[in-house]
Amino acid sequence: MKETGKTKVTLNLLTDDTDDDKHVGAYLQSVMEKNFKGLTVTTTSIPHAQHVARDFAGTFELNLTGWSTNLLDASDFLDLAAKGNTVNFTGWNDTPFNTLLAKAATQTGLNRYNTLMDANQRLMAVKGYIPLYQPSQAKLVSKDVGGLKDTLLHGAQYKYAYWK
Repeated sequence: MKETGKTKVTLNLLTDDTDDDKHVGAYLQSVMEKNFKGLTVTTTSIPHAQHVARDFAGTFELNLTGWSTNLLDASDFLDLAAKGNTVNFTGWNDTPFNTLLAKAATQTGLNRYNTLMDANQRLMAVKGYIPLYQPSQAKLVSKDVGGLKDTLLHGAQYKYAYWK
């Protein structure tokens, strides 16, 4: 707000109408209003399909979205902020970041990993977007049950469960 010369600003945060998103939205509203004097945050919680439509239309001021991957590669997360990516809803563009992604795309092994790390550091330094949390689940499984295996990408498939 200091950079804009304004002493009072109202922004709207767009979320899904799920309990989780509503809770995260309320928390963000509280934290932002507490830490930015003169900021008022309102929230709009709408069904997911409507939220996605507004994402693609760019009709939001602040936007709470999520991303889950189907591959274990940092580029899947980083590419979200790349120029021209269809889910880069803000149209954010940063030449050093995009250059690092393009460089990583031509590399393999440790060189690629290090370049992706550099791209991540750039993204976090300039706040192209801000990751808030990574959802997780705790599961309690009896030692008498076998065949269940959770991975980083997929939950256990219970059709393979058996009693030991």
